[in-house]
Amino acid sequence: MKKILFIVGLLVSIHQFSFGQAAPYCLPTYTNSPSGDYINTVQLGTINNSNSGSNGSLPNFYTNDSSAFGCTQLNPGMTYTMTVQCGTWSSASNNIYAWIDYNHDYTFQNPAEKIGQVTNMVGNQTSTITFTVPVTAQPGNTRMRVREIYGANVASPDPCNNFGFGEVEDYCVGIIAPYKDDIGTSNLISPTNDCGLSASTAVTASFFNGGTDTIYSFNVFYDLNNGLSTAAEVVNDTILPRSAYLYTFTTLANFSTPGPNNISVWASLTPADSNALNDTIHKTVNNYLVINAFPFIEDFESGSLSIAARTSNGFAAQSFINYMAAKNSTNGFNMTGGSGGSFSTPSLGTEWTINQPSSSTLDYCIDATDTSLHCGMLLKFDLKQTAAWNEVNSSFR
Repeated sequence: MKKILFIVGLLVSIHQFSFGQAAPYCLPTYTNSPSGDYINTVQLGTINNSNSGSNGSLPNFYTNDSSAFGCTQLNPGMTYTMTVQCGTWSSASNNIYAWIDYNHDYTFQNPAEKIGQVTNMVGNQTSTITFTVPVTAQPGNTRMRVREIYGANVASPDPCNNFGFGEVEDYCVGIIAPYKDDIGTSNLISPTNDCGLSASTAVTASFFNGGTDTIYSFNVFYDLNNGLSTAAEVVNDTILPRSAYLYTFTTLANFSTPGPNNISVWASLTPADSNALNDTIHKTVNNYLVINAFPFIEDFESGSLSIAARTSNGFAAQSFINYMAAKNSTNGFNMTGGSGGSFSTPSLGTEWTINQPSSSTLDYCIDATDTSLHCGMLLKFDLKQTAAWNEVNSSFR
């Protein structure tokens, strides 16, 4: 009998030991040393690993930066933006992917744990990955993995498998423990960027219970364009802990202003919300100008366009157009700021170098209900004010 008891006790002891140890994360590998295809910058909260260059050695090219930058804290239900920059490899074949081990199982295999990616980056390009922490994320410190993988078409990016070129960096993030009473706002569901939004547009948002207690009633609000439209409503319904809730306001909003419309949506509890950090979101919804009278001419003269404008390099085309229009041109675009139809090489001032017109795009909506328009359309421009119209390629969607 003693012998049997000894064996059983030994098995139990081994079992407890093996489950009491922290399982290691997978160590990804590469076949070749990086040749400019590495991670140069990662910034998220307290993590600021800038201009880090290529680190590690074959076969891994891996760095565990979990202790170097501390554990940046993430609130379940909140949306965060991480800034990343690739290395110096010039072709558009740099790809950066990121994962967070939300359930603390020492893997990144749950599909919800891939927080985002940026693909086809050129050398030294900086971009962002925006993600929302699930309300079901397990509290406590856990691992975030950022991985660069070289390739024009990476079919199955993976946090562990072998690839030809790249680099991997791991960081620590902390999932904040839930409060007792916590209502949060996660996203604006509708409206989205669209043509001809009206003065009576329904607003739908996603809220969540980030606390440990069930919510039976909460307050919701929105403010559009600094008071143009506002709403304050009480929702008498049940949200279980760590659960989401969609709500459409009964108060309609005036999104008829052409161009960007800025809206804030937030929630609160009575008598109090234990966590105010996740209450409010701020979004911009573009109402694109609808053109229904032809020919349509935009002379860029007023300096205040009734259109949504942007540039492919990330700067607002509106600021460029306002700057040029303010230079006393009397009949449309005038790059030098002279009067009338004068034109010469533009001076390379701040506005010109930052907001290059060659990369500007303007968003319009074409009302094509008139069947006579279906035979085709042509976009033209006269940059030098010489009435010599130039045809350009147009993109319709």
